[in-house]
Amino acid sequence: MSAIAAIRGFRMYRGRLDDRKLDDEHLRQIIDAARWAPSGHNSQPCEFLVVDDRALIGEIAVIAMRCFDEFLASSPHLPQWVASFHRWLRWSREDLERHGDGIWFQQWTRTQWEELAGLHDEAAIRERLVAMFGSGGVPSKLIDTAPCLLFTLLDTTRRVPDFSNDMLALTSAGAALQNLRLAAWEIGVAVHEQSPLYDLPATRQAVGVLLGIPGHYRIVSGMRLGYRTKAVRSSFTHVRRPVAQILHRNGF
Repeated sequence: MSAIAAIRGFRMYRGRLDDRKLDDEHLRQIIDAARWAPSGHNSQPCEFLVVDDRALIGEIAVIAMRCFDEFLASSPHLPQWVASFHRWLRWSREDLERHGDGIWFQQWTRTQWEELAGLHDEAAIRERLVAMFGSGGVPSKLIDTAPCLLFTLLDTTRRVPDFSNDMLALTSAGAALQNLRLAAWEIGVAVHEQSPLYDLPATRQAVGVLLGIPGHYRIVSGMRLGYRTKAVRSSFTHVRRPVAQILHRNGF
C-alpha cells in the first residue's frame, strides 16, 4: 500500500474491540513507527504508556466518566463547549458532504439540539446536557471494554529553543501520532482516539496520579487499541474540504 493510499484509506474504528490481547509485536511495530516521526531539533519529546491491565482500564473508565459528569454539572466553560460542539454537528449524510467537515451522529437528533438552543436558564441547560451526555454513574463502555489503552506523553524537559508556546513540541507529537495511526492501519490494528481519556484537566491529573506519570510529562493523546470485531464501514467523518478551498498561493 502506498503512503498516499494509506492516508486516504485510514478510518478511525468506533466499534467494540475484540477481547483478545494486543500482540506484543504489533505494539512494538506501532511504537517504532511513531518514534521515527520528525521532531524539532530531533528532540523526540514523545513517550508512550500502554495500559492492558483490566483493573487499571476499569479504573480509568470510571475516572473519565466521573470527570466529564463533574464538567457537565459545574464547569463555567460549559456554554463555550456547547456552542463549539453544536457548530460541528451535521444532521444528515448529505449535510455532512455538503459542508465537507463536521460529524454526523444519528443518535444525537436535531430536535434535541434545537430544544437545547431554546433554553436560557443555566440549570435547565445543564439538566438537559446531563440527560444527553451524562454517564448515570456507569463507566464508559468503550473504554472499559478495550483490551488496551495507549497514552501519548510529552516530556516537557525536552523543550527546544521555541518562542511559539511549545508549538514545535505539539507538531512533533502530531507527527508521531499520525505515524502510529497509519502503521496500525497497515498491520490491522484498530485505533480510536478517545477525548474523554485526556481532554479535561481533571481527567489528565487523575489518570496521571493513577498511572504514576511524573509531573513533567503532559498527556496529549489517549486511544483504544485492539482488533476489530467487524469490518470498517464508511465513517461518518470521512469527508474533507476540497483542495481548492484550503490552498492559498502568494497570500491569503
